[in-house]
Amino acid sequence: MKTQWPFNDVKNEEPSDKNSVIAQSFFRCFHTDEGKSVLDYLCKITKDRFLGPDASDFELRFLEGQRALVAQIISLINKGKNGF
Repeated sequence: MKTQWPFNDVKNEEPSDKNSVIAQSFFRCFHTDEGKSVLDYLCKITKDRFLGPDASDFELRFLEGQRALVAQIISLINKGKNGF
């Protein structure tokens, strides 16, 4: 049975020149003092934020989507730092 989740069709990315350039760009962008400040702020409002037991399904899903995006940014920064 095929699921309705669109991300299930995404395959693991193989390292490529394009991916390497993007990862290095993320690293250079967030390696500055301003970039670190922005990343700290993004982590504070997503990864470090917790909703109470009265949070709606929508609120939980929305926050989890934000956390996933911040996790992707951090992953690209690390890949750029390590040369992909």
